[in-house]
Amino acid sequence: MSFKSENSNINTILSRNYSYVIPLNQRKYVWGVSEWNELFEDLFLIEQRDDYAHFLGSLVFSKVKGKNSYEVIDGQQRLITISVLLCCIINQLYKCSEEKTANSIKNIYLRGVEDGEDYFKISREDGNLFLIQLIDFIDKYRTNEEITEEYNNNFSKSDKYNEKFLQCYIFFEKKILDFIQLRKKKTKDTLIFLKKRLIDSEIIEISVDDEQDGFRIFETLNARGIPLEQHELLKNFIYSYMRTAAKQQKVSNSWEKITDNLIKNDTDSMSKFLSHYCTHIYGNVKKNEEFKTIRENTKKDHVQELLNELVEDSEYYKYIDNPTSYKNILNYSEIIYDSLMFFKDFNIRQVRPLLISLFEKNHRGQLELKQTENIFSLLETFYFLYVVVSKGKTNFTDNTVNNLAKEIHAASEYDYGKIKIELEKYINQKEVLINSFSILGYSNKNKKFKNSSNKKMANYILKKIEKSYDVQNELNIKISSIEHIMSDSCDEDYTSYIGNLLPLSTKSNNKLSNKPFVEKMKKYKLSNSLSVKKFIENYGDNDCWNENDIIKRTKKIAEYAINVVWIF
Repeated sequence: MSFKSENSNINTILSRNYSYVIPLNQRKYVWGVSEWNELFEDLFLIEQRDDYAHFLGSLVFSKVKGKNSYEVIDGQQRLITISVLLCCIINQLYKCSEEKTANSIKNIYLRGVEDGEDYFKISREDGNLFLIQLIDFIDKYRTNEEITEEYNNNFSKSDKYNEKFLQCYIFFEKKILDFIQLRKKKTKDTLIFLKKRLIDSEIIEISVDDEQDGFRIFETLNARGIPLEQHELLKNFIYSYMRTAAKQQKVSNSWEKITDNLIKNDTDSMSKFLSHYCTHIYGNVKKNEEFKTIRENTKKDHVQELLNELVEDSEYYKYIDNPTSYKNILNYSEIIYDSLMFFKDFNIRQVRPLLISLFEKNHRGQLELKQTENIFSLLETFYFLYVVVSKGKTNFTDNTVNNLAKEIHAASEYDYGKIKIELEKYINQKEVLINSFSILGYSNKNKKFKNSSNKKMANYILKKIEKSYDVQNELNIKISSIEHIMSDSCDEDYTSYIGNLLPLSTKSNNKLSNKPFVEKMKKYKLSNSLSVKKFIENYGDNDCWNENDIIKRTKKIAEYAINVVWIF
């Protein structure tokens, strides 16, 4: 590895007639209040001798051939933050009518001129920076309201990345105003003091001649207190082997597709995806070793295939993480959608590596749709019986499920019957399942059954049973409200059992309230629910409804559920 290291400071770095470009592989600006505050305190609030210079760590640059420009390999968080802080100092200098000093700082440290053309010292390859508008906009004293308006005129409300620069500016402006009050000296003198402390800050400048060395150094360095995420390291790794401009643009476009598939729904989806992606290929992978595992198992000439697979699998992961997106595709499967909704609603993430492998095989024509549907239904049944009914711990099944995912991903041909065989060992005997099912329930009053999870469970059970009665598949089944036949009780568990529940419309349920059983039966007869019709068929002659009836009906539904609806 070839590089040069030397002691330097911010004055030397930013006063050079060079621009510093943040390349495509770099993560976005991620610093927040904690890092801003720490930097301000380190620079200005710790009492030191007059010649004190704060050490900011290392900055790593790669010289761009034929240009007065460096690529920032490591250090963009600090360079951007320092530039915003300089903007605050400049603005306050304008406020106290020190235009010459303000212009001097701006033209030395934030802007430059090359061949008669102005340029900004800090820029990014992948889009507009509010930092640049900020530097340009502060040509005289600007209020926070004016600066915020300038931001709103140029960036959308959903642009959280550029909004960070606005937040950073407002944070430092308040800090500077407080510092001026604290120091009790002339405003200009205090601002010059702040500027000097800032530009005198020492750094170790590391310059690399070879771009590949820069990528390697990037992998090993962390920005101030915020470790690089696994997906950021992976992105850098892919860029390092896609060297031409055309290939790097392809990486940029592909990575944008990946982030569009994932981050729009959940900011943590990228890390969850990478974990499950690795698991479905390599089996069990320790947390924070995903990048290392991929790097060690990817040949240099297969990086393009890796990128293509990441794009493909991120699409499947979008369906898993947000089933509504799957329903939007042409010729989607209602069976697969229902299973995806079950996994989402019951927060069953352990199955995701296996689902990725199944989606892959189906998409590549190695697994027919009907068989894919059957496997998704099988997995839904397994997790319902194991997790919901038997209260089993999913971590006990992780090794089995992860190995299945790995095997399916790697195989050109596979005996999918093995999935059932491997999972069967975790399923209890039918009689045990029936007994466990019989004590499931939901209540609005009983603390034992009163929570959103139990309501979700009861809705799911009632809907699946209703659907099983619809043999012609003609009804659009939607459970609007859960009716307690015997009034819900905070003391008696049996009033919460499935045997005391019916699916009704909200309107019908509100009208029934705490009416006597005979009065309720009259209203039940107006319902279109097949479950309610079954109830009337079996109990229509009853003139009352008691504990014994509930226990018997619960046992009957449990037997039907285990023997007919959720057959494993």
